[in-house]
Amino acid sequence: YKLGVPSPSNRYLFNGDICDRGNLATEIWALLFAFMCVWPESVSIQRGNHEDRLLNMDAHCGGFYEEVLSKYGRGDGMGVLVYEKFARIFARLPLASVVDGQVFVVHGGLSRNPAGG
Repeated sequence: YKLGVPSPSNRYLFNGDICDRGNLATEIWALLFAFMCVWPESVSIQRGNHEDRLLNMDAHCGGFYEEVLSKYGRGDGMGVLVYEKFARIFARLPLASVVDGQVFVVHGGLSRNPAGG
């Protein structure tokens, strides 16, 4: 917000981990999707390590899956359906970008395992 909303003259590259932004991650995604609808060339989103199906299910790693279920329902299956839509989007996000043909940008999520596994 400090630099203004995305627009043709104000382009943004989000470098992943949007799912790990606290208990408003679904609303942040909705806002980014809205910006992408209005100015599709002005918003790019890369996949971070938190845009991962297994990591989202781990409450110690952000708990995005639980956030979706708590907001969209557990019993009627709607929450799971909404989460599956998110997971399909995550699987299609790019892993890296090149900005202005000069800067290589990739999310560098590190493993919690000291061995790197």
